[in-house]
Amino acid sequence: MVVRGTYEDAEDEVSVTVESPDIHIPVDTDLDATTVKEYLLQYRDWIKVGDTYDSSNVLREGAAGVLEEWHDPTLLGNLNAQNDGVHGIYYTRGSDIPVSIVGADERKGLSFDLDFGAEHDDIYEPLFWYGISESGEFPQEDKYDLNYDLLRGWTDKQVAEFRTKMRAELETCIDPLSLEEFVVLAQFLILNATTGRNEVEADMMFEQPSEINDDQVYVPGRNSEQPTDLQDATTALLKFRDAPYNLSRGLFLLKSNVVDHQRLSEAVESVSENLEHYLLQAMQIDTADLSAPTRSARPERQVTVLTSCSIA
Repeated sequence: MVVRGTYEDAEDEVSVTVESPDIHIPVDTDLDATTVKEYLLQYRDWIKVGDTYDSSNVLREGAAGVLEEWHDPTLLGNLNAQNDGVHGIYYTRGSDIPVSIVGADERKGLSFDLDFGAEHDDIYEPLFWYGISESGEFPQEDKYDLNYDLLRGWTDKQVAEFRTKMRAELETCIDPLSLEEFVVLAQFLILNATTGRNEVEADMMFEQPSEINDDQVYVPGRNSEQPTDLQDATTALLKFRDAPYNLSRGLFLLKSNVVDHQRLSEAVESVSENLEHYLLQAMQIDTADLSAPTRSARPERQVTVLTSCSIA
């Protein structure tokens, strides 16, 4: 625009550049520019001081999406495995990846925490744009200087810390057993009830329990001559009879036919040597302090729900 001024007999003019209210949007989005600008300003205010803001779900959804680009974030299994499609343990509170925006949108229980502070902007702004995008996408390379290595490093660190906290919470519940020892003990009890197995051995972990049918399979603990408490306990035990077998594949296989022998042998040896003690301790397991249920599931999450980690 041009500004003209007159003073007595003198007159002058100057051109002034006025910045457009439009902003540079490096993703395809169905939001209008005014809304995107408003959300971006709210995000920038939050990252400075950590105040609550109305559009925090954009950053939360962006963070969840970026975590899922490289990981199955809430899955706890054998982290050395390259074995897609096997079961692991999922942390579940609702259906979303649990992301907390500190000061703005904090969740109860375990979560991936985004702390405010300008030092995080190089990581969080791409997460913001991912959340703004119409179909979940990174900022376009010809429109944004995106540091993939920085983002990948952030996701790796976040997921490693989350899984460490998740394992610690579960193992507090099943103390003194480790997660691997718990699965070995559970599989032994299932096979003891269904086949009479009385030795804890490595090969039993990949033995899938047979389908239980009252007319075809004799299960001693469910015999009508047994005490009612024993019948009920056996029925409860067999309700999730496939869960230990499925979890053993997620915890003890590196590939579909390659066993993590060290991890498996350590767990089997420990359970075998401490069987009586572990059985007594298992009777005292209480899941009341778990921050959320866990699920035994394949990555696609067509699952059998484990509402507790107790052993009947």
